[in-house]
Amino acid sequence: LSNTTDILAVDYRTAAVRSIISGLKRAVAVDVHFSLGYIFWSDVTERNIKRFGIDVARTATIITGIGVCDGLAVDWRASELYWTDTTNDTISVSDLDGYNQRTLISLSLDEPRAITLDLDSGLMIWTDWGINPKIERASLSGSQRHAVVTTNLFWPNGIELDRGSKRIFWVDAGNDRVESVDYNGNNRKLLYQLQYLHPFDVALIPPFLFFTDWVAQKEFHQVDAATGHVLRSFSISGGQPMGIVPYDSSRQPSGTYAVLLQFYLFSPQITTYTTHV
Repeated sequence: LSNTTDILAVDYRTAAVRSIISGLKRAVAVDVHFSLGYIFWSDVTERNIKRFGIDVARTATIITGIGVCDGLAVDWRASELYWTDTTNDTISVSDLDGYNQRTLISLSLDEPRAITLDLDSGLMIWTDWGINPKIERASLSGSQRHAVVTTNLFWPNGIELDRGSKRIFWVDAGNDRVESVDYNGNNRKLLYQLQYLHPFDVALIPPFLFFTDWVAQKEFHQVDAATGHVLRSFSISGGQPMGIVPYDSSRQPSGTYAVLLQFYLFSPQITTYTTHV
């Protein structure tokens, strides 16, 4: 979890919180490469992207000279990093050291924000909260672009995937909602709505969803991913709660057993989950 000044580790079972990285300017987007022990985040004040190696406790600035980056997504199989740039209205990719940068999408983007990947489906999916807010998908190369949701959106912020059932979860800070839809834009479902809510990012740890909230006093919330029922709210110290991501091996399965593992994680017949953040 990023809260602008720190990257925090939160155990949602015990509510224990500890700072992993501190003294940051304004950390917003965050993602991880679990097997390599990397944490990536964007700093929207410094206009860069950084990487922290957990094993060596070392921070490196890997990408500079960009605009405001509100979304990061790690491709843990190809060792690539995707990011959105709301200043230059682009979606780009590089390797995990920040080299081999290339712009994938630069047309018809207004305010691209969050981005996430489904590697088995070969898709990237992102939110755009511009004049015509929308949720879109494309191939990992930026081709085969398709608008998934274009109606009843205001400020679509964070986005997350249930890769097993091919559903998209997102939070909307203008409509004060948490919603989901399938990859084709069908079967839309309102999970949670509360006046004066201002959610920024969302993470899935089956069977739970977690989302950060700017209106509640430095909190993020845990809800049932199927019903939207609020189970618990967590208070954190420091700045505004921003990006949130699960730190768990099950989120980044290897290619060989990915489909089987996804079935195990997301099958409705399975009611016991062992995972942590």
